Amino acid sequence: MRKGVVTIGGGTGQAATLAALAGVPATAVVGVTDDGGHSGSLRRLLGIPQVGDLRSCLAHLAPAGNPVGDLLRHRFTQGSLEGTATGNLMLAALALERGSLTRAAIELGKGAGVAARVLPVSDASAAVCAELADGKVVKGEWAIIGRRNLSPIVRVFHEPALSATREVLNALRHASAVVICPGSLWTGIGSVLAARGVRAALAKARIVYVANLMTQPGQTDGMDAAAHEAAIARMLGRRPDAVLVNTGLPPAALLRLYARHESAPVLIPAVLPPHWIARDLTEGPSADALRRYARAGRFRRQWPHFIRHDLKKLGRGLRALMR
Repeated sequence: MRKGVVTIGGGTGQAATLAALAGVPATAVVGVTDDGGHSGSLRRLLGIPQVGDLRSCLAHLAPAGNPVGDLLRHRFTQGSLEGTATGNLMLAALALERGSLTRAAIELGKGAGVAARVLPVSDASAAVCAELADGKVVKGEWAIIGRRNLSPIVRVFHEPALSATREVLNALRHASAVVICPGSLWTGIGSVLAARGVRAALAKARIVYVANLMTQPGQTDGMDAAAHEAAIARMLGRRPDAVLVNTGLPPAALLRLYARHESAPVLIPAVLPPHWIARDLTEGPSADALRRYARAGRFRRQWPHFIRHDLKKLGRGLRALMR
């Protein structure tokens, strides 16, 4: 029996997809191999899987006014704690108390009033590794993103091998549809799909892929939407059943900012494949939104996160594809 939608991804892009699907029963499967920022520090210190992307999804989905949700969203701005995310500490502490990150995510989600179920793909800790077209291997998400050798990535794997949890595999097998969210193509989505058991669990699933709005330095330099889909198809062993791509252009000022970070819009072909739907999906962010998206303090992002999918447009596009 099919039971709701399952989303696959990382932090910001998956949180936006879940919010766009508000009212649809959903389970989020989140990656655990990011080694940067505050959650990367906790990973190294405590020997736990990465918690930052889980926190991001829970924080975005928690209703306003819920005190647990408010804590999940909080970052310190003073002294040696500047940039520290309270939600990361909560997830890490509860994972140690309960013996697994899965239990921690389920219990914290309930406490925060989150309707969707948010699950880590694995309860184990591992590094994501990228094999490049020239045969070299780069270990660690931020090493992959920041590498000088820009030979294209051909596959990602884990060191040590990472197995998906029983809860994740059951959710994937019984999903009415699986949405692969926008986000880091290789170190985010690819890392989830590389977990043992995931590809087999997706063998009979209806898969919808939401393509990225912008290229990401170190991962998708120069790749158009067709190349993004081809990479997803290699990870899955088959192409997605449907692809949602963007036709809109973000504000010029933001495009100039991204260009300084060697990031450009993901281009789409003039003639679309029959399983693609193309729509303007871009958000026109307000000044308040841009301030919210900025991150200051010790744990700054490595590249900008200002160009995002518009939730209403994304929701309409996804519902059209799933019909």
